[in-house]
Amino acid sequence: MLASLARTVPVAVALLAAAVPAGAGSRRKAAPTPAPASGPASALRQEGTRAYRAGRYDEALAKFRAAANRDRDDPDALADVALALQKLGRTAEAVTANQGVVRLAAHPSADKAKRFEKARLAAYFNLGRLGAVVAVPDAGACASLVPATDGCKPMFACREMRQTYGSRLATLWEVLRIARTKEAAILDEDDYHEVPPLIRGLTDAEYDTEAGRPAIDLLPEQEGDTLLRYGTEEVGDECRRIYGDWSCDTSEEVRAETKRCQGSSTPPDGGSAACFRLSCDRAESAPWPAVQAEVDRRTQRLATCYERLGQLDDTTCVVVYADPCSGLVGTYCTTSFHRTSKPRAEHHRVFELTAPQD
Repeated sequence: MLASLARTVPVAVALLAAAVPAGAGSRRKAAPTPAPASGPASALRQEGTRAYRAGRYDEALAKFRAAANRDRDDPDALADVALALQKLGRTAEAVTANQGVVRLAAHPSADKAKRFEKARLAAYFNLGRLGAVVAVPDAGACASLVPATDGCKPMFACREMRQTYGSRLATLWEVLRIARTKEAAILDEDDYHEVPPLIRGLTDAEYDTEAGRPAIDLLPEQEGDTLLRYGTEEVGDECRRIYGDWSCDTSEEVRAETKRCQGSSTPPDGGSAACFRLSCDRAESAPWPAVQAEVDRRTQRLATCYERLGQLDDTTCVVVYADPCSGLVGTYCTTSFHRTSKPRAEHHRVFELTAPQD
């Protein structure tokens, strides 16, 4: 829905889930996870890693598959298979493998909790890169997110949108709540009346460290009905609305030239309309100095307005994983930065929420 709107003013969109979040930042599984020093699959994984780093992805895949078959309970071994499939362009198989990684890592013992969480978050990241998307309802609607399966309760999602206008910017945001019943997923206006923080209970400054990485250790403290900002979108541009681009319709010089044309000894047929067209065509194709100065002034006013606004960002989020049995929901967000003094690369984040069975 947001994609159909003009992309020019920041919008805050949020995800609200009856869940407990696990934090993540820009997590990429760029290389196979180091294999343990010993174990039934360690030698195969080490051989696969060497082949992978040498660019022999078919060979790496064969080794990783053999390792995963020997250690069927290790999500890292299956994650290596997923990564090799991704490198080989076998997208559908890579998506299935990453989903399998999350299932294997869904219920770790205490001593494996950190490693398995890392495996899940890396899988969400790769699912996002692979384009995996779980459909969510349109704004103003509720719908089933994933159906019941194997005796596990289904998940439902409701989505709402709100928009406000400032002196220069219009802000649009959305919230999405995920719960086990449709009734529990319904949003009250208080849930989305104000622009939500990235994490409920934390300011954005508290969430981000000075290095720009998420303060992950704070996230597990957030309990209950947890709110995540689901994305930002550019949907309007008050600077451009106020100052706009130069055009013949707003040009004083074109207006003056039109009057001179009308007062000439040999005005064209068609009167003022014909004079305006002639003046406009000349201004657009071969602007004279006064017109160029007018264009430059308009451009400078627009640039000054943007400078006062500061950096704008555009974030798009999608749900990439939802499992009714574990209750895990993974989201993948991509942020692009605009109107910055220096180019900035896209920033990627993944978030995990848990919707309990009860």
